[in-house]
Amino acid sequence: MLEWSLKKIDLPLKFPWKIARGTSLSKTNFIVTVECDGSRGQGEVAFNIRYNESEKLIEEQFQLFLDHGAEDISSLEKLIALVSELDLACSLSFGLESAMAHLNAQMSDRTIHQLLCVPQVHGIHTSFSLPMMEPSQIEKFISEHKLSRFAALKIKIGSEGALEVIQEVRKFYKGPLRLDANEAYDDPSSFLNLTEKLKDVPIQFIEQPFPAKNFEMYREIKSKSGFLIFADESLTSGEVTPEFKDLFDGVNVKLMKAGGYMRGLKQLRTARELGLKTMLGCMVETSLGISSAMNIANNVDFYDLDGCLLISSDPFNAIQEDNGTLNYNYVI
Repeated sequence: MLEWSLKKIDLPLKFPWKIARGTSLSKTNFIVTVECDGSRGQGEVAFNIRYNESEKLIEEQFQLFLDHGAEDISSLEKLIALVSELDLACSLSFGLESAMAHLNAQMSDRTIHQLLCVPQVHGIHTSFSLPMMEPSQIEKFISEHKLSRFAALKIKIGSEGALEVIQEVRKFYKGPLRLDANEAYDDPSSFLNLTEKLKDVPIQFIEQPFPAKNFEMYREIKSKSGFLIFADESLTSGEVTPEFKDLFDGVNVKLMKAGGYMRGLKQLRTARELGLKTMLGCMVETSLGISSAMNIANNVDFYDLDGCLLISSDPFNAIQEDNGTLNYNYVI
């Protein structure tokens, strides 16, 4: 018989986290634990209000999961089927699947990589994300956080003031940049006006400039922007369909959006088959969640796994970062 529990954790941030949708000083996540015969598996739930997830919803849906025979689940496959039947929030679905997968690995004396049939990857070079801020704050921010050690920086931008921010970052950081608009633009012409002024800037790609469902805007600018355009909010738990290739150059796969290891792996595989670039991303998470993403990091083009580097104190310490490179301290 399985014993399930859900624990809320509050994660103060190292600095205000401002993106186009709002500002946060701390993040609330949950940790799912499942135990059986002295073995234990854990998974993180980093819920996101952008996807209509909330603390209350996670707690209510976890209770719904318990009420539908969670203690009697006998396999990972049956858990995935139950989670799908109950239509649980994607972040909770991942936390449950992750906990069960890690329990199964431990009880069968296998690593999580052996259970998932994927190679273990060491030495992941992540980007580091700059929240939205005034240009006058950028020099101090880059210096204080020693961001020159990262192979790339990702800049959160809005529909106004982006050019000034990017130009200021370029004064103090010479590596490649990634831009993340978080759906801030609603006009292709204003976005193309920005990209026209950025032709000489080493930008690896631009994430989600327009609202997730405004596919015609993506279709319009894909061949005009001069930069790779990546889907983030446009890809949640669904399939990477052939239409994605007409709209985007790459996809940002996050386990908290995908809803599980299996869905995340399928999204990455399908994207590669379609010729799309792939990135593994994250929410603001502890190293439990980041190490989970690292578990499926084989054959991925870009990594944006800095979530645990944004929090003041990591309760798991599963990941160490050295010179912008992530490695396991231990495999959960």
